[in-house]
Amino acid sequence: MACGRDRSGRALSEPVNRVRSFLENNSEQCQRLDNLACLANLSKYHFARRFKAETGMTCRQYLSYLRLCNAMRLLRTTRMSVSEICYKVGYGDLTHFARVFKKHSGRTPSEFRRNPFR
Repeated sequence: MACGRDRSGRALSEPVNRVRSFLENNSEQCQRLDNLACLANLSKYHFARRFKAETGMTCRQYLSYLRLCNAMRLLRTTRMSVSEICYKVGYGDLTHFARVFKKHSGRTPSEFRRNPFR
């Protein structure tokens, strides 16, 4: 997703863009929907519907996407262990991280590290 734009290229609303930017800068931290809605100055239910309508993803899906992107970048560019990367990007459990990573990339983190451009 382009910075500040939805999947079709339209600009995101200011509240959704503010939260998207916040998530990108704080993706390693656990984020509560209540707090994100407060940042957007909307009720949590209205915010959740609006975020999904504009981005095509729920907040949880978007946060997972950001964490996986960060993990892939670290696997390609550092010598950090997979477990160090797991915790650095915000996952609290290595098994869960590996399962989510494989579901979205088709490979385990170790397989990805050996051949990231496959």
